Amino acid sequence: IEWFFENGLLKFKENYKDGNREGLNESFHNNGQLQSRVNFKNGKEEGLGEGYYRNGQLSLKTTYKNGKKDGLSESYSQNGELKYSGCFKNGDSIDMSYCD
Repeated sequence: IEWFFENGLLKFKENYKDGNREGLNESFHNNGQLQSRVNFKNGKEEGLGEGYYRNGQLSLKTTYKNGKKDGLSESYSQNGELKYSGCFKNGDSIDMSYCD
């Protein structure tokens, strides 16, 4: 399924299977730049999810398993500097050694 901004640029691109999100789903800023990209499996986030600023710079990188954060999660400033780095297991924040 695709949705568009009034200016004609793509706003969302989502895939569904049996009523659930499935596969790659993307959203875009109204300037055409990618805003987010995440894979879904059985309606839940799975694998690497990424977010982007309007200028195209990476803002967030998170790994998901069965819809919950699992693994390394990082957020970045608009100039690309790392602001936060954390480790998650089953959605809970845990010691960084799990992600090394």
